[in-house]
Amino acid sequence: EYGDAYFGPEVLFGRSVGDVTERPVALIKHSVGGTDLARFWNPGLTAADPAMGQGYSVWLDTVLAGLAALEDQGEVVRIAGMIWMQGESDAIVLDDAYAYEENMAHLIARVRDDAGVPELPFAMGLIDCVPCGLEGREIVRTAQQAVADADPAVYALETADLQLWTDAVHYNGPGMRTLGRRFAQALLGQPLSEP
Repeated sequence: EYGDAYFGPEVLFGRSVGDVTERPVALIKHSVGGTDLARFWNPGLTAADPAMGQGYSVWLDTVLAGLAALEDQGEVVRIAGMIWMQGESDAIVLDDAYAYEENMAHLIARVRDDAGVPELPFAMGLIDCVPCGLEGREIVRTAQQAVADADPAVYALETADLQLWTDAVHYNGPGMRTLGRRFAQALLGQPLSEP
């Protein structure tokens, strides 16, 4: 929707991770705005499940193609983590909001299965979408935190203090930069940056 001139948290996330390691860091970015976890990102029961949502299917193809491209270049690849900023669309539909905790736990389990990394670290931003409806917002935020609390390799990080774009849903440039830094810090076990 926004075009190639725009960026997300991946810029400062990659820079922050790259600054603490001597190893090369590669990012495989996949993002689709305005989508729900309940259907679009539904990972299905297996990688061959026809009930898999379009979002998860295309994401999985993107990751596998990215890994293959790196390996074709002779790189030895180790998947080290995943970052996730999503949930606003689920907050709008209360049935989806109430299902979010179960759906997110299932998504993380399927990502780990498909990545072949059973303890894959996973960092997610707690949504801060007032236009989505306060009730749905709180249900999804609570669900996100509950998933993180139940799994020591899942991190939920605060976003309510980040600057928003004019739509009051997405983060502006400074907000995206802080979000990227926080994703890296969460996965690296560091204190989170102030905005």
